Amino acid sequence: MSRKFVQFCVACAAAALGFTACSKKEAEAPAPPTAQAVTAENQPQQPSPDPLAAGPTAADLAAQQAAMERLRQAELAARQKEYEQAVEAMLAIQQQRRALTEQQAQLYYERMRQLQADLAAGIAAGDPRAKAAAERLRRAATVR
Repeated sequence: MSRKFVQFCVACAAAALGFTACSKKEAEAPAPPTAQAVTAENQPQQPSPDPLAAGPTAADLAAQQAAMERLRQAELAARQKEYEQAVEAMLAIQQQRRALTEQQAQLYYERMRQLQADLAAGIAAGDPRAKAAAERLRRAATVR
């Protein structure tokens, strides 16, 4: 190897070492103050509770209960192969999605997938009601 190449490699390694050593000093956090150093003046103030984050309102609870009832209706209608009623109930729930809890939203998505699978099976079997319900669901999805 040439001598200049070796010198270049050594210089690059030294520069890289210098950059990494400097960055470690900046990343270190200062030591926390001792218990004696904390006084009433420099204690962090507790944030006041947010009145909007207090919890669901009565209207939200009513909407959640109505959505759960519609979900039950949709499931019952799908079992009875009343696909159009099931689709209408699921679309009504979709309008109230924001009022749902996380668990209710997850349940809604699972039931919607199941309804879509039922519709596909009904269409494959030649059920005209399943075809009409699937078309209604498709139109609702493309209106946005």
